[in-house]
Amino acid sequence: MQPHYTPSAEYFAGYFDGEGCVTMCVKRVPKPTYCLTVQMSSAYQPALKMLQDRFGGSITKRRPTKNKQIYHWDLGGVKDCLVFLHTIQPFAIEKRIQINIAIEWLRYRSAFTIRQPQPIIDIDFA
Repeated sequence: MQPHYTPSAEYFAGYFDGEGCVTMCVKRVPKPTYCLTVQMSSAYQPALKMLQDRFGGSITKRRPTKNKQIYHWDLGGVKDCLVFLHTIQPFAIEKRIQINIAIEWLRYRSAFTIRQPQPIIDIDFA
């Protein structure tokens, strides 16, 4: 039995440089909403499971390609994405620019608060 191993931030950064991406999307219903996700695909499910255990997200199976089962890790949400990207940012090489842009966008987005509708107050002028 192998001892429990917790990979370093450097390991996750290297894996992300090779297999990961940052994706922006627009959900148009009921009104346009922008979202950012961090994604990684790999045939080696244990690496994605370590990411999921440390940062959250979900793992799904993709269609097999030429004798290999491919797994896909998705991480969404401002807080979770910021934690992951801040963790790997100092060690990323190939995708550092994309990571920096994503961090800035997430910071900008998290600066907005959701406005609650103001209650309607009946005033009697009698």
